[in-house]
Amino acid sequence: MTRAAELAGPEGIMLTTDADAVVAPDWLAQTLAAFANGADAVCGRALIDPVEAARLPACLHEDDRAETDYATMLDRIHDLADPDPHDPWPRHVEHSGASIAVRTGLYHRAGGIPAMPLGEDRGFLAALRRVDAAIRHAPDVWVSVSGRIAGRARGGMADTMARRLIRQDEMLDESLEAAMICLHRAQARAALHQLREQPMRHGPWRARAERLARRLMLPLSTLIATCAEPFFGLAWERLEAASPLLRRRPVRRAGLAAEHQQAARIVLRLLHAQAPVLPVLDG
Repeated sequence: MTRAAELAGPEGIMLTTDADAVVAPDWLAQTLAAFANGADAVCGRALIDPVEAARLPACLHEDDRAETDYATMLDRIHDLADPDPHDPWPRHVEHSGASIAVRTGLYHRAGGIPAMPLGEDRGFLAALRRVDAAIRHAPDVWVSVSGRIAGRARGGMADTMARRLIRQDEMLDESLEAAMICLHRAQARAALHQLREQPMRHGPWRARAERLARRLMLPLSTLIATCAEPFFGLAWERLEAASPLLRRRPVRRAGLAAEHQQAARIVLRLLHAQAPVLPVLDG
């Protein structure tokens, strides 16, 4: 990626995929279309090759489908409570290195690919969020990847599938959380967005800041210092790390069905709250 950045130049765009991936015929065109609509980075989907997918047992597909459906429901909560104009619905929830594209300038601003033994794709997306990159999870950008269970990266997708062939994981993916915690997180993000859109000397600002600090169980001074960060993403990351309310808690797979139902109720409530009220006309 460092060499690609040199070749692309400061105004260029880099696209990356995996050695076992086959990109869709319109992968390049759809990715560039997302950039034309204002994206700084574009995440595509990684779909298992259908021939190889057919060789995997049904339990693996069922587990993946259940997690993906729940992740999508949690993402819908964020979309409704704290919408991102650069990543409108519909979108997906994948951050796979099999399909990531980024503007060279944002690549450098984020510090490049982090030196991590595992999960460097997620780490890179976190770094992009930290500097307020406009990230698009484009549903029409996809690649096909192999369904092998013997991979080279320890702890990667192949290891996960191999492990789940033997025994179902007790906990869900670390990115997933309880539905109510997800709602609190999305609402807190929205409140921080509103605070940062107003100057601190604005009249109601302090009252709103005090309410958010109490809600997050934080000293007001911590919230004020966070709001002074140059990027929203950096401010939010530090607020998440400091607030007991936003502490990440793993979810047991045994509780997935109940959490999915709770998330669906929250989505319906948020949709109802946003529905326009039509006037009643007398006949």
